[in-house]
Amino acid sequence: MKIEDNRVIKKEQANIGDILVTEKGGKYLLVQNMCGECEYPIALLNINTDNIEMITTRTIFCVGKSLSDDYIKEIIPKNKIKIIIE
Repeated sequence: MKIEDNRVIKKEQANIGDILVTEKGGKYLLVQNMCGECEYPIALLNINTDNIEMITTRTIFCVGKSLSDDYIKEIIPKNKIKIIIE
């Protein structure tokens, strides 16, 4: 059996809607903080706990860079994920 990664190029930098996977196994959805004139326009939603883990002014999230006390291992583009809300 062969499993293929159908992403043409692995993403190195995340955008709103992408998922960040960390070395410790955390999965975070990168979302826009929608409170008008927010001091912190970016929020990270922990997919496992359904909680906002962090809000930030940081706009660049790259593979290999620090994310709180962990490192970003992989970025899954938003067009390659399916979100089911129960």
